[in-house]
Amino acid sequence: MSGFLLMGFSDSHELQILHAFLFLVTYLLGSAGNFTIIIITTLDPQLQSPMYYFLKHLSLLDLSSLSVTVPQSIANSLGGSGYISSTQCMLQVFFFTAFAWGEMAILTVMSYDRYVAICFPLHYEVIMSPRNFLPPALNPIIYSLRNESIKIGVRKLLLSTEVTG
Repeated sequence: MSGFLLMGFSDSHELQILHAFLFLVTYLLGSAGNFTIIIITTLDPQLQSPMYYFLKHLSLLDLSSLSVTVPQSIANSLGGSGYISSTQCMLQVFFFTAFAWGEMAILTVMSYDRYVAICFPLHYEVIMSPRNFLPPALNPIIYSLRNESIKIGVRKLLLSTEVTG
């Protein structure tokens, strides 16, 4: 199979243009909102707490997941062919899934951050310091890379030139 033929919302060219326009407006508004959050939380020195750090990265992941799917939908509505190759489809699914899992991880960490801030307000700075939560998060990655079979698997994955499956 070399690709997929995507069925549109309508066979009418005018409705396809309307669909593309509405998706473009939605995409631009979502992107502008996420860029605004990223810029404000980066530039304002009062917004340098962990909550705003996570909010900035959540906005970045949201912007990324929007940019994976919406431009292809707009191009298919305007282009008329509605064809997407298997490689494009696999990449789109992979990146959308990766960004969705990233958003879920950020939301999980944000919920823990808010839990600590509400339930233990006097200990918040000690519990949420990077010295306390980064080593436990990085230890599994570091120790798994010491395993020889994982090193071989990562090497094969990174040096592979063909897609199997």
